[in-house]
Amino acid sequence: INAEYGMDVGSAVGQFVGAKADRYVLPLVVVHLNIVAYALAYWLCQPVMPFFAKQLGADEVVFGWLSTVFSFVQLVGGPFIGWICDTQGPRLALQVSQAGTAVSYLLLGSATSVEWLFASQIPTVTMHAMHASQAFVTNFSSASSRAIALGRLSLSYGVGMVVGSFLGGSLAESLGYNAVAFIAAAISLTMLAMNMLLLPVVAADSADGKSPKAAAKPQLTVILRLLREPAIARVVFYQTAIGIALAMYRTTFSMSVGERFGFDAATLGYYQSAGAVLGVLCNTFLVGWLLAAVGHSESRLLRACGGVLAACFVLYAYVVDTAVGVFVLLVPFSVATSCVYTVATAALSKAAAVGADGDGTTTAGTAIGLGHSSRSLSGIVGPTVGGYIAAARFEYVGVAAAVLALASSAFV
Repeated sequence: INAEYGMDVGSAVGQFVGAKADRYVLPLVVVHLNIVAYALAYWLCQPVMPFFAKQLGADEVVFGWLSTVFSFVQLVGGPFIGWICDTQGPRLALQVSQAGTAVSYLLLGSATSVEWLFASQIPTVTMHAMHASQAFVTNFSSASSRAIALGRLSLSYGVGMVVGSFLGGSLAESLGYNAVAFIAAAISLTMLAMNMLLLPVVAADSADGKSPKAAAKPQLTVILRLLREPAIARVVFYQTAIGIALAMYRTTFSMSVGERFGFDAATLGYYQSAGAVLGVLCNTFLVGWLLAAVGHSESRLLRACGGVLAACFVLYAYVVDTAVGVFVLLVPFSVATSCVYTVATAALSKAAAVGADGDGTTTAGTAIGLGHSSRSLSGIVGPTVGGYIAAARFEYVGVAAAVLALASSAFV
């Protein structure tokens, strides 16, 4: 009976993580643990950053530039991590990501000035654990279950986000801002050691039972070829435009919510935690259902999400005037955002299927990297522009973000 029970549990876990063979279950479980820890560490710091930056003398414009620097180094690192995924395997990419993340948090915890805050963002050039993990899932899952498997990966991210956001502000109030960053560094280092012990070095098999060859072409050549694919180009443009809108909104929101609604670090953490819960529920129960409702068309669902986000931006700018209203608006905003990231990643990995050139090469990791890099590019433009717009008139941020969201939906 125990053996049968163990088999049932193993089968259920394998189905949950989307493993296409039993031998991939443990690696994928470890990958999910990486994402929980990665999100936990990151979101421990997020409710703290706006208040930490203000404490060190940063205003909205400087905070926007800080977000821009983070996004710029992420943009540089995205294709590099994609290249590692395709040529050396996602295990090394995940290790490099966790190591760089730990260094960043150690520098953040040591920060005593705004300049030191900027310096702490440089090691985030390798902070792409989600990218490497998505490459794991892409390699270790079947094409038919890939969107759901990626959604489950987002579920694990959501778990870490819920806990991290909930605890970050409270820990900052009791231990201080710097201590929160040191805790995040310890989490990343723990996962680094676990990966060395539990993750396999060998890559997953391809559908035909042979190990897929990594793209041996120069990385720029591979990127340019992928961008010439209409399906990939449309999704990348969509993610870039809607990413700019989201970056404008989130950066100005974090810096203004204290003055507009009286949020402190703990309250902002609770808000972000509530958003994470909604994202978890969306990726667990809604993504598959919504895709089925639109005939499994990623484009239709992405267009609908763009429209929902545009409405949220305008409502927040001109209608919502209470803290309760902010939390109510969080529901459609979080659902739409979760669908955007999960479905867009699935669309990219599907468009860059293994053997698309007929030579057996895999460029899925690079394609996913393009998606992450497009968000980083958005983060370079959005926070800085949003900061300047907010300094002139806050409501204009909502209008500009809504226009971008609608424009992205028109071309996907």
